[in-house]
Amino acid sequence: MSIYIFDDFDAISDTQLSKIRKIAPAARRNKIDTCRFREDKLLSAVAHLLMQKALHGRTPLYHSYGKPYAKGIEFNLSHCRMCAVIITADEACGIDVEAVRDFDRNIIPLCFTKSEQRQLADASECNDLFFRLWTLKESYIKNVGEGLSHDLLSVSFDLTGESIRCSDKFYHFSTFLYGGKYRISYCVKKSDGKQAITVVNWRELTDVTYTIA
Repeated sequence: MSIYIFDDFDAISDTQLSKIRKIAPAARRNKIDTCRFREDKLLSAVAHLLMQKALHGRTPLYHSYGKPYAKGIEFNLSHCRMCAVIITADEACGIDVEAVRDFDRNIIPLCFTKSEQRQLADASECNDLFFRLWTLKESYIKNVGEGLSHDLLSVSFDLTGESIRCSDKFYHFSTFLYGGKYRISYCVKKSDGKQAITVVNWRELTDVTYTIA
């Protein structure tokens, strides 16, 4: 299992963004062009290059509900403002990243079970716990591959101890804080205890000779 992280967005100039767009496949160019803001265009462009690097030239395909995979490998991609991550594994996987920040507390009862709500009420670092729970839930849903049809309240996490306990005991989870501000969580069916985390800079990201059709 491998995780690639990119947050070197400040290194990308408008000229470089334009070059990425020109070499990208038509479908990716369309995605970049439909983005209204520069930040979103950057995220779409970086997603293309990060997939190239992580998949080693394999063409991304899609299961039902739009869950991505490639021949001989499963992968999942996530991004938030100024950070993009991708996980690759031999089996179904899901990953999510969010910047830890203040949040709208009105959404808590809509997304979190009673047990999770109690954990948030007792937390000294509520913002980080919120995004630990949120990204764990999102990574699970993205692994299962059912998209918005899967209710956030259908799965519950207990983070009161040192381990991550999930109501669905058939999955393995891990979460970590990257760069002091990005909460990253991933979900796999089983774990062999091996994970490789690679932080990719702009030069490494553009040193890709593969083209995804």
